[in-house]
Amino acid sequence: MDALLYALETAHPKPENKPTTLSEEDIAGLEENFRKLLDEVCNLRETIERQGLAIGVIARDMEAECPFFTEILNAVCEFYNVTRRDIASARRTMNLVRPRQIACYLGRKLTLLSFPEMGRLLGKRDHTTILHASRKIERLIERDEILRDDIDVLTLKISERVLARKLTGRVA
Repeated sequence: MDALLYALETAHPKPENKPTTLSEEDIAGLEENFRKLLDEVCNLRETIERQGLAIGVIARDMEAECPFFTEILNAVCEFYNVTRRDIASARRTMNLVRPRQIACYLGRKLTLLSFPEMGRLLGKRDHTTILHASRKIERLIERDEILRDDIDVLTLKISERVLARKLTGRVA
């Protein structure tokens, strides 16, 4: 270890601490460069603020186009004649499992929510449960035409709710 430190010190000797004197011309140049740098920082800050506002508008517009997860849950519950309390429960009966899985699938496809966020809204479930449910429905859709039609109908109902919310300014 000492040999390594010695090698580094001899390869890159420390600079001597000599006082540096600057001419008035050097100082004027530094002041000018500092002013230019300050102007660039201010311009950059303004650009970031403008872009931040634009990004906020885009995000708000995207959010307005997306259904709320509660809208998805309400549509699924209505379609399968179950309650939101049932869907969020720990019960694993088939009449609850399938609607719960469909809600996860539609939440993944139609919202900007993360799996952990959906899990919290579905009875504090783990994000991997949401992922599994979503993937399961994806697989089933490929071979089950009735399920595919059900999801198409649900997607239309959810779209109607989003449109109603946008037109009235209220949650449908």
